[in-house]
Amino acid sequence: MDQVSLLIFDLGGVVVRNNDVVPEFAEILGTDSQTIHTRLAGPIRSLYTGAISVKEFWARTDAMFPGCLHDNLWLTLYRATRDVCVISVLSDLKAAGYRVVAGTNTIDDHYRYHTERGDLDIFDAVYASHHMGLAKPDPAFYQHILDAESVAPDRSMFFDDKNENVDAARSLGITAFRFTDCRTLRVNLASQIDPGTPTE
Repeated sequence: MDQVSLLIFDLGGVVVRNNDVVPEFAEILGTDSQTIHTRLAGPIRSLYTGAISVKEFWARTDAMFPGCLHDNLWLTLYRATRDVCVISVLSDLKAAGYRVVAGTNTIDDHYRYHTERGDLDIFDAVYASHHMGLAKPDPAFYQHILDAESVAPDRSMFFDDKNENVDAARSLGITAFRFTDCRTLRVNLASQIDPGTPTE
């Protein structure tokens, strides 16, 4: 117990909810979410890593779905809400002396949205894919965070709502859990650390 000093949390689907715009996005394009994820997988990943701009993403999307796009749907459809329970857990962890950071796949529009709203203030640091040029589940994404924090994998914990991201973290020796709800988060944390005991 209490060997962990770094706690890494995904943002969307963990700390904030209602962040998935793809279903509405797909409806506007006259298709379904699976088609969006399949046909736009490359451009979406390039957007996450900052390799292309939002403007270029929409140009590529319009080439696949001609005449459907007249707005930046990533932003106009985005209505993320805070998970108050999870934020309370993060506050308790910080009060106990643990370092709490975000490790998130995101884009510039959403990053600015959360920054301006103060959603990122709870974190000691934010590692955002579009700034790093790396995106989950690439193992290099997690290694970048470990190197920046000067923390060994076995002294780190990671929480994400996607299995593939959890599996990638585990492959590096990070203790990782799939996030489902706040109660389970507390249970998983308690199995590894004592949130009430400050770290050294």
